[in-house]
Amino acid sequence: MFQFDRRCSPRLPVSLLARLDLNGTEVDATARNISRGGAYIVCGTFLTVGANQRIRVEVLTVAGCFEIHGIVLGPRDALPASRPARRPARFGFAIRFDPPDFVLERIFASILDGIRVEAVSISLKIYGLAHVDGNADTTRDSPADRRVMPRVDIAFPAMVGTLRESVKAAQGTLVNLSATGACFEIHGDGQGLVDRLTLQILLPHLFQQEMSNSKAELGPVTAQIVWIKPVATGADGTQDPTARSRVGVRFLYYDAKGQRPIAGVVGQLLIASDQFDQLRAGGVITSEEVEFKNEPGQRIAGYLHNPNRALPGSPVVIISPGYGESKRAYVALGFYLAGNGFHVLRYDHCNHIGESDGESTKTTLSGFQRDLHAALTFAKKTLPESRIAVIASGLAGRVALKTAGSDPRIDLLLILSGVLDLQSACLSIHQEDLIVSFLRGSRRGVSKLMGLEIDIDEFLEDAIKGGYADLRTTLRDAREIHVPVMFFATPEEASGPLSTVNEVLAAIGPEELSKVFPIPQALEQLHEDPRKEWAMFRQLVSCCMAHFSPAGHRNLVEPSQVEIGRQNRLERQQAKTHPPMDTPAGLKLGPAYLDHFHCLSNIPEYWQLLDQILRHLGTMKTGATILDAGCGPGNLGTCMLLDDLYHRRGAFHSASERRHYVGMETDQSALSLARRHFSHLSQDSLLLGNQQGPPKIQMSLTRGDLTRPLPFRDHQFDRVICNLVLGYLEDPTFSLQELVRVLAPGGRILVTSLKPDADLIEIYRTFMLRTDLPEEVDQAEHLLNTACKIKQAENDGVFRSFHPHELAMLLLMSGAAEPRISSTFGEQAYLVVAQKQSRHEYHEDSPEQCSQDGVSEPDTAIVYMP
Repeated sequence: MFQFDRRCSPRLPVSLLARLDLNGTEVDATARNISRGGAYIVCGTFLTVGANQRIRVEVLTVAGCFEIHGIVLGPRDALPASRPARRPARFGFAIRFDPPDFVLERIFASILDGIRVEAVSISLKIYGLAHVDGNADTTRDSPADRRVMPRVDIAFPAMVGTLRESVKAAQGTLVNLSATGACFEIHGDGQGLVDRLTLQILLPHLFQQEMSNSKAELGPVTAQIVWIKPVATGADGTQDPTARSRVGVRFLYYDAKGQRPIAGVVGQLLIASDQFDQLRAGGVITSEEVEFKNEPGQRIAGYLHNPNRALPGSPVVIISPGYGESKRAYVALGFYLAGNGFHVLRYDHCNHIGESDGESTKTTLSGFQRDLHAALTFAKKTLPESRIAVIASGLAGRVALKTAGSDPRIDLLLILSGVLDLQSACLSIHQEDLIVSFLRGSRRGVSKLMGLEIDIDEFLEDAIKGGYADLRTTLRDAREIHVPVMFFATPEEASGPLSTVNEVLAAIGPEELSKVFPIPQALEQLHEDPRKEWAMFRQLVSCCMAHFSPAGHRNLVEPSQVEIGRQNRLERQQAKTHPPMDTPAGLKLGPAYLDHFHCLSNIPEYWQLLDQILRHLGTMKTGATILDAGCGPGNLGTCMLLDDLYHRRGAFHSASERRHYVGMETDQSALSLARRHFSHLSQDSLLLGNQQGPPKIQMSLTRGDLTRPLPFRDHQFDRVICNLVLGYLEDPTFSLQELVRVLAPGGRILVTSLKPDADLIEIYRTFMLRTDLPEEVDQAEHLLNTACKIKQAENDGVFRSFHPHELAMLLLMSGAAEPRISSTFGEQAYLVVAQKQSRHEYHEDSPEQCSQDGVSEPDTAIVYMP
């Protein structure tokens, strides 16, 4: 029988198998009831899941998979505050599904009807999501998902106390720390601790000096115990519960001001200078900057990572970066391999992006092969007793496939999302068979090919002469291979009888020589999901270990995120000094920064981004002020004017309130262009129609520099927007602190930033499929040109993209609270929405002050009153 709950949604009692993957914990569970509105899940393990956490539910049937999103309403079996922290016998929580569209709702209803009459057998898989959905209501108060907050491994002393003054505090050692929680180690079994306690962190003297902080302590902060477990101390790994225990806690903040000091410490440890490295545990990997030369005598820049306890003859893994990539893209994979006993050599190709010699316009695949031969020679000379594995991705995988058939020094080849058919890849991206066009006499010179600006004629001629151009030559090279080859491919690549991967597998020959491991997404998408990316890393390392030591199985060791972050910072700084620059980085990149605003003006995904920003502004009071920091030619202001015009024409039932928009930009030509856009739009009779009443939005423009103190008063703006600018700033923390300073208490800040390895080529490809108008094709080509500049700037260390946890930490360090993150711009960028605490919570340490320039209003503003 169906039961009706308080939400009037028919609830069906069931006992369905469910697999939970929440916040890094995977357990089996049971769904006790389910309806079109939600479900109730029970498991035997306590989970750190909180109210409003976003989840994705896969309903698995014999016919396929039905996917629906939702949120956790909260645990039903809570741990009483008066009981010692221990796992309850049963743990349950309710989830609420998002309303599906009409078609999906009918499908889901039919599945539920099948369950009711026992005609359908289903199971559930439930995954926790690291950020909220783009359509979620961001005005609701909800705690930040703890998984977007990075943890750092440290060894700070800490004092652990209780909320009762009569209980003496105990001393412990902080093991790791994040802005939302920590893990510390204490003597004993921890059973004397109650559910809530206080934690006081003692800061080392070096940290106090660097932070310019006279305080020797951080806290005390109230925390709630999430888990307690003993530390394994025996030689055989046995546990001694009376020796030491580790305790995981979640911080309980009463306002954003309490969170900011801890966020600042974590942020300094994650993204600040290397002076803090001595505060962390010693690394297990030694990294050495190396150089060697290819056959023409060009210098190849690389890094050699050696495990500190490497055995004689330990294998070496050479990582060959893909087309459009540098060695920096594989820092994490290199450390994962080195942490598990392998020597690792990462390098940059010559005549390509990165730090090796040569002009990037001279890229050729035969050049890739010369560099791989040089890397093999260097590895054999440096580690003569070691066997060699090669990991290559994209077009570098195609080159490695040819090399493996002729170079006996390769013992194992692993190809990640390899481009095995260059002709088809060019056709898919550029909507033209470039190989055939070249053979027919078409010449393009230096232009964009698959995201890079290169000499296309030289590249294609080399590919044809070298035997890389099509699938036929790939199959010919595959028949020459006599070493194991492992392909890591998406299901689209690996499925189907006529797929490229399967054809290459058949050409290689015996099954023991080749194998396909499916990966859920392309490499650039995996970078956005650390759990899936690291799952692929584990599979890669397992393949290497199984091949080189099949009898010696051992558990994999996870590398230190701090060591990875330190290496990334080091290589980013090195990349900045590599290219010759006569002007500061910000000025050098200025034209490219402005170009990306111009070329996006007709791209639908970009206007969807602007519309998403407007929706996340939320309800504002009459007379609210909005700062668009880095407005470029005024695209966001134009979008706001259009929105206002449609409201005034009665296109929507609601009427917008009166607002004041201030666009700030450092480039005078961009301000002039924005002025013309606003003026033309306000005088367009077709758009104005027969509207009644005065305009509801006042437009102003001012010149300002985000790298310097802003010319505005404290708390001057109700909303602050920084759209696709953060990656160009030399010191993003300083700029965000200034933006938060001018934001009013209770106001909202919105920041967008390109994702790491953002694939603007995909947006270009989609746009090309939608249009054949010459002017729009030119616009798309401009977008591709911008993608090339951004990719080059990122590899040169001039432009930087940010992961979700980095964006969240930057905003917390800058004084904002509760950052919420969603994807936007065709899934190629992040949108972060954060708050500044309300006035009744806001406590300044000093009276309100103007910026160092002493300017209270934009003195160079150009005001438009259409």
